[in-house]
Amino acid sequence: MKFNPKTTIAIIVLLVVIGGAYLLLRGRTSTPSPTPSTPGAAPSETSAPASESKATPPTSAKRTPKTYRILMTPTGFEPSNLTINTGDTVTFFNNDQRLRWPASGMHPTHQICPGFDALRFIPRGESYSFTFKTAKECPFHDHLLPTLFGKITVLP
Repeated sequence: MKFNPKTTIAIIVLLVVIGGAYLLLRGRTSTPSPTPSTPGAAPSETSAPASESKATPPTSAKRTPKTYRILMTPTGFEPSNLTINTGDTVTFFNNDQRLRWPASGMHPTHQICPGFDALRFIPRGESYSFTFKTAKECPFHDHLLPTLFGKITVLP
């Protein structure tokens, strides 16, 4: 049996379209709601016992983690560079008509900051959040549009 190259290409394109539609629809069912750009009320923290508080300088008090927002726009990420502290969360909110996919560098492996990868399409109006637990520089990009990129610097 001889295969027509046009038919083979059409079948491959059809399979890619069906697979993409499946991934798109599957991602919509488990979409997290956008988080506010300002930190919410955190649970109260208990103080250390008096004997420990004497040994600990007042500057080492635990701080409340914050949530930051990065907008994904048609021109890129806003802001494209952000400095945060360990334990802070960054929410990537899609404000673009196109599907977006924020992830750690380097494209396409996303291994510089393990776990920082949406692993799915983010439609307009939806978001992806990640809490940074390690102090380091985390370059990031849009997996679907790798020419759009930025950097999050995580301080200790």
